[in-house]
Order: sequence, then C-alpha cells, then structure tokens
Amino acid sequence: MNQFPLIPERVLGTGAMGSVYLAHDPEGKSFALKVLKNESQALMRMFESEVGILSKLSHPRLVSIEGFSRSGEGVEGLGRVPLFWMEFVDGLSLPEALRQASTEQILEWFRECLEALEYLHGQGILHGDLKPANILIQKSGHLKLVDFGLATLGQSLQQGQSRGIQGSLPYLAPEVIEGKRQAASDLFATGTIFYEALTGQHPRAQAKNLQELFSPQFKRLKEFSLPIPPRTARVIEKLLESDLATRLKSAKDAREALLNEKDSDSEPEVAAFHSFQMLGVAEHKKNFFDYLDGIFAKHSRGSVLIHGLTGVGKSRLLRELSFEAALQGFRILQLRAGPDQALFPKPEENRQPEEKSLYLMANAESLATSHLTEIFHFLKRPQDFPAVLLLEYNDESLKPFQVGFFSSLVQNSKVLDLELGNLDLPETKTFLESALNASLPEEIEAELFQRTQGNPRLLTETCREILANKILHKKRLTPALFREISLPEDFSKIFQNRLATLNDSEKAVLNFLSTSFEGAELGQLRSLSGLELPMLRSSLQRLMQLGLVVASDKSEGESWKISHLELSERILQALDSGTRLALHRSWVNLLQRELPPEDPPLKNYIPLARHALELPEHPGRVPWVMMAGDAYHQMEDLQEAIELYQRCLKFPNTPEERDILLRSLVNTYGKLGRFSEANQILEQ
Repeated sequence: MNQFPLIPERVLGTGAMGSVYLAHDPEGKSFALKVLKNESQALMRMFESEVGILSKLSHPRLVSIEGFSRSGEGVEGLGRVPLFWMEFVDGLSLPEALRQASTEQILEWFRECLEALEYLHGQGILHGDLKPANILIQKSGHLKLVDFGLATLGQSLQQGQSRGIQGSLPYLAPEVIEGKRQAASDLFATGTIFYEALTGQHPRAQAKNLQELFSPQFKRLKEFSLPIPPRTARVIEKLLESDLATRLKSAKDAREALLNEKDSDSEPEVAAFHSFQMLGVAEHKKNFFDYLDGIFAKHSRGSVLIHGLTGVGKSRLLRELSFEAALQGFRILQLRAGPDQALFPKPEENRQPEEKSLYLMANAESLATSHLTEIFHFLKRPQDFPAVLLLEYNDESLKPFQVGFFSSLVQNSKVLDLELGNLDLPETKTFLESALNASLPEEIEAELFQRTQGNPRLLTETCREILANKILHKKRLTPALFREISLPEDFSKIFQNRLATLNDSEKAVLNFLSTSFEGAELGQLRSLSGLELPMLRSSLQRLMQLGLVVASDKSEGESWKISHLELSERILQALDSGTRLALHRSWVNLLQRELPPEDPPLKNYIPLARHALELPEHPGRVPWVMMAGDAYHQMEDLQEAIELYQRCLKFPNTPEERDILLRSLVNTYGKLGRFSEANQILEQ
C-alpha cells in the first residue's frame, strides 16, 4: 500500500475514459494514476469493471493495481473524481521499443504475451483491446500488458460474449465485428501485432474494406526471409486465421505448439505459471462482509486483523478485500504511520452520518505506541460515525508492546481475526495441481511440502523453478531431482520492512557492520559503537532474530560471546545493483586504508579480493586475488583458492594476468591431486 497523499506530476496520456497521470507519493514512489473524465453511467460501469478486473490479477506480465477511490481521497489537486492508481511501468511502448529491437527480442516478447494471455484467460478475462500502444516494454526488457478499460469477465471464453464493436479496428478479429468476442479474438490481435512487429507491415496491409481486412489471404512470413524458426512462423500465422475453426483457440495451445515443435538441442522454454488461488479466501471474504454488515447495522465501530507469517498471502488478501469493499460502495481511506503525524485524518464536516468508512493500514508492525493509543480511542468513539479499521501485519516482525496490543484486540468480541497460515499437505496438493496444471506423484508432493512447509510464497517460487527447468515435460519426476532445485527467496520487501523497525542502537550496530564485510569481534564492536554490553547484546540478538546479521561461535549465558559477525547475504540481495556496487567500492576503500603500511598479513587481502570481484573493473583485482589465494594456501583452504581464481578468470584480463591465474589454478589442482583438471588447463 502506498503512502498518501499522491501528487500528480504530468499527464501520460488521454483516452476515451479519462486521463492517466504520472504521480508520486511522499516517499518518491511513482504510480500511474487513471482519472475518470466524467461520471456518466456508461463510464462509471467501465471504470468499476476495470478496477474489479485488475484487482483479481497478479502476474509479472500484467500491470497491477495499487488503490482505488470513488471520490478522489488521497490525491492532491484533482477534486472529488473517481480514480485508481497502478504500478508505473518505466519503459517504452512496443512501437518505441521496436526501433532498436532484434528479431530475437521480438520473439521473446511474443512468448511473454502468450504467457500473459494464458494466465488472463485462465482467470476468465478477455483483454479486448490488444494493440501495440497497450504493450509496454520495461527497462528490464520484459513485457507488460496495460489498459483493461475494455476487458470483460465471462463464464465461457470459447462461446463468445455479445457486446458492441469496441477496440482498435486493425487488430479486431472478424467475430468481434459480429459482437462475439472470445479468447481467440485476443489471439488474433496478438498475431497481428507481432506479425507487424517482425515485418514492419500489417498482415493485410492492402485491405480497402472490411471484407479484405478479414480475408484468409495474407503474405506468409517465409516470404520476408526473416530469421524466424519455422515453428514460430506457423504459430503466428495460425493466430491470423480469419476462420475460427482453423485458428488456434487458446494461448495455451499456442505455447504448446511452440514447445512441441521446438528443436531438441535448443534451450527449454519457460512454461506458463498459473498464479495460485488463495485457499480459503472465499470463507474469509464472507466472514469479512458479514462482519461489516453487522458493524454498520449497529452504527458501531470495529476492527479486522489480517496477520500471519511471511509469505502466506496477507497483502494479497488485504488488497482483494479493499477492492471488493470499494466496489460495494464503502468509503476507503488508507492510513499512514508518520513519526510525528496523527494516524487518523481530522473528521470532515461534510461527511454524511450514514457513510460507511473503512480505514486500511498495511504493515501495521510499523505503528508506534502513540498510534496504538489513537486506535484504542478511535474504536471507543462509535458515536462520531460508524467505521471499521482493517490492519495487516507480519507476526514475525512485531515488537513486544505491539504483541500485547494486538493480543488484547483479538480477545475483544468486536474484532474479526483473520489469521493466515501455511498450507497443510492436502492444501499443498491442491495448490500444486492448480499452479502446475498437472498432477504430481505423492512422493513428490510430500517432498515439496516438507521443503516449503506449505508456505504459499515458497510454493509459488518452487513452481516457477519447476516450470523454468522443464522438469514436468522431461518426465524426470524423482525426489532426488526436486532436491536439486534451488528455492529462490525474493524477500527484498520483507527485509526492507524489518530494517524500518530497528531502534537507534540496532541501527548503529548494523551501520558499523555494513562497512566491515569481514565482520567484527564483540569487543571491537563494543568500543566502536559506544554501547554498553547489555544493550549491545540485546541489539545483536534482535538483529540475528530478524536475519539481518550472521554470527558464529555463539554461546549462551554469562559467557555469551560472538567472535565473528557479518551482514546477512539477504540484506545484500535486498539492495538494488547501484547501491550494492557503491557498498563494495566503499568497502574496498576502507579496507585499503586499514592495510598495515608494511608487510600486511596475507589474510587481509581476502576481503579486498572478494569485494573487487563484485565490481565491474578494479586495478587491484588480480594482485589481490593472488595474495588472497596465497592466504588460502596458508590456511590449507584450497577449494576457496580455486573458486577465487575461477571467478577472476571470468573477467577480461590481460594475457599476462590470465597466464598467472591459470598457473595458480593448475598448481592448486595439483596440490589437491586433481590432475585431470590440471591437465585440461595445460592442454588449452
């Protein structure tokens, strides 16, 4: 959830429904803000439909919605107008990106578009307005579909939906003209878009009327002599068929056609990932809206708590509940917990007594004692106006005083407690079958359940990894193979949230460690931080509990000590690449200054070498690697020396540097008795 107020900067574009602005919140985060141009019944229906559809979507190739307001709350300078805000996609439209795109890039975007449509149609949703301007290419090079103003939600995507002619004519399928839009209509538009992207012309560029525009005749891709695999050309042409009977019916069919015809010696394609359905969400929603009805019927106040461990779907449930409440007419207000700022806005004089207000607070673990006091008094004043407070928080990140407060709330009969947890084994089985669109052997399901403990986020990442490695298609379903899969843990946001909860002494310890990659002994840390031993111990225990600091040689009781500390690798992963590079450069500079002027110990070069290898270029890289390698030889840690030499050889070294590194590598292999590997290098 963003931090209000949003501040519009400039207009990004204007369409039939309204305008889209670039906006930012007080923390500088950017959003795309869509504002309705008037409140006619037709536009309001389209507007609410787009909000409802976007709120159901969660896929990396589709733009995501962040918030919604019927009357412009939380946005400065636009008045009381319906609006919603989405993630801002920093990149180019497809026509702009095509100016410098290779054929290989275009084909990759084609595959990503099919992946997005397979997910979208799997949710029962038709985009309805696919055209080049509604496809954005991010700076990362990946595609995103945007603008769901004409999207529709239907029970059957194959039979067609009766609706007026809407969309961009050059990309409309013949059946759309007859008012029978279906999934194959989106695919026809996709084929047209990417045929045009590859060839520079519309497949029926010479058409002078509708009959010619939908003619089965068009110039085949092989006539352009493009470097396109025959299988891909056939799939695109199958999407362009005017006759529904011969056109590919689904994005899944199109993707499978690409996979089935793929050359045996080429890299496997990433299969489509079906975003998981939150298990039990229907019951949570029913309880939530029953609770709201009861509170507002009594003209009272109440609170709803959404909480649980990391990765169980708390934020997603908060988002879905808030969107559905907004569409049902509730007045949604999002709260911000500023350090010197009241949590609740001042009462508005023009508020109607019967207006139903729902206050949202994401990441409620950031609340201070003063904010909790505000909440207590807010819930005790139902006579002002009825309202419900919806709080979302992570159980792992709560401070002791917050634990006590939320526990007391849960004991209150007026509070609805929606605690989310990990899935059990039967739920994990349901999840896997839904996400992978396949049944797995029981031993595999048990293996994945044991490895992930049923955590939805870890299960999601595991399924992505399974599909990316094409394990299902290769029929290699063995527990041993699944144990080889590395579980990606993209917990950047979690660690950023944890950093925000630190007190001054904890920040002081963490700041010192961020400039000393090799860590510090407890006595050194005590003298440099200026903290008394009890406070230092408390700070370190808290940092280790949050996973921000790694410690070794720790013993309990009065003799408790730490001989080595370093930042967790997860902290480094949570930083953007520019910040990481800046940190590595600062560490290199600091470690260089700390080198003894005469005959420094060889082990002092190990951290220097490690940081230099994280930088794109550094003049000291090879000399430091050689010194660090000698240090590892002294410590008889020869495998570390080998890995260091191998990493350094990946850089563009001079012939002399490469020769020195290879000789050191051969020498180290020889000491370990790995003569075949040494001989391979010598033969080169």
